[in-house]
Amino acid sequence: MPPPVERAKETDSLNKKGIVVSNCMLEQTMGTVVGVASGLAWGVTTKRIKPFILLSTAGTAADLLFGYTHACTDVIDDYFKATKAEKALKASSKDQASTPGR
Repeated sequence: MPPPVERAKETDSLNKKGIVVSNCMLEQTMGTVVGVASGLAWGVTTKRIKPFILLSTAGTAADLLFGYTHACTDVIDDYFKATKAEKALKASSKDQASTPGR
């Protein structure tokens, strides 16, 4: 079982990677801007709020999809690998702790 200091460092590293993933995903803004602008224009001309809401939501979803599938794939893969490694480390430390005679 690794010492608590090492586990804290690994958790801190995983938290930092999670922040990098979040920042990368939040940097994707083009779809939101286009959705808001076109939804606002369409909503004003039709005097309804529904086009604004629908196109703003669609633009935000497009940004998230683009970030997940294209722009941030390397940092997302790195984060998933680190998460998988930490889970494996926790499982192995539990196995060692539960093994009698150690």
